[in-house]
Amino acid sequence: MRRLIQAASWVALGVVINAAALALVVNGVLDMPVLSSAANPNSGFMRLFFKSDGLYYRTSDGVETKVGGSSGGGESWSVNLADFTRTSGTGSAVQESDGSISFNSTAGARYRYNGAAFGAGKSLVAALDWTGKASEFWTFTVGVESSSCSGSGPGRFRFDLYSNADNRAYLWVRREKCDGSGTDGEVYTWTNHFVPHSVKLRIRDDGANLHFEYCPSGLIAASGPWKTLASADRTSYVTADRAYFACDSGVTAKIRQFTVQ
Repeated sequence: MRRLIQAASWVALGVVINAAALALVVNGVLDMPVLSSAANPNSGFMRLFFKSDGLYYRTSDGVETKVGGSSGGGESWSVNLADFTRTSGTGSAVQESDGSISFNSTAGARYRYNGAAFGAGKSLVAALDWTGKASEFWTFTVGVESSSCSGSGPGRFRFDLYSNADNRAYLWVRREKCDGSGTDGEVYTWTNHFVPHSVKLRIRDDGANLHFEYCPSGLIAASGPWKTLASADRTSYVTADRAYFACDSGVTAKIRQFTVQ
């Protein structure tokens, strides 16, 4: 749902709305042009949005502040770093005491999932919160790959949350060589999307094709809506049998769910 509302004034959180401008509400996320103030010295925009653990606002310089809600939002998290093995890079994921995995490293890394195998009739679902500087390049990836790939041969499908350093977030689906030395074409060309800071990504194998989907609700319990971005034949490039995630140094990610079922 998309609608415009007149922004005459808004005093909560100590900021001042530009009275001449309009605020845009998209799927429960409120974008508002703001003027400078003591509480918000950066004019530009302010985004008001929900994560799984409450209400936040984010100013145009990328700073997020929590303004309401309770820790965890009633969710129970059980992502175990011991279920993953780092297969490339030098960055480090961290096991959090709340049952999530966080990644906020100065270097990138890829982590293979050692839990349930991926395959026909299975779906990889990842729920995460993310924060990245809109003016920098960065990528967070969930994907599926072949355990039998080698060298520069076909390796994996990667479902990317991507920043092109242009103050937008993109979704991108690509094929990648086994050793990570390059890509083998796109399944879905990166396109600007409304990507909430709490989101779910899904790769679904229906026995004939892989479907790359996202849900704008980051709540684990949410059953949708799921939007299919692209589909690909499940065996024409590789036959994927395991899942992974990858992250680079430009983004902070909190993984609250990572399951294959």
